Amino acid sequence: MHWWMLIPIAAVIVISLCGLFRWASGAAEIDVENARERFREEEDWRGLHRSGIDVAPHRQR
Repeated sequence: MHWWMLIPIAAVIVISLCGLFRWASGAAEIDVENARERFREEEDWRGLHRSGIDVAPHRQR
């Protein structure tokens, strides 16, 4: 195989990956606002968990 044959193969791979990512980002299951809100909620919970504040009744001081 000559080295110049790798150029079209690489181009096809790059174009295919770009198409795949564009298709995946347009999927209806992906909602950016819901994902951001869920991330914020998880970060808030982790902050409370690290601070020692726990709403579980077995963790009373």
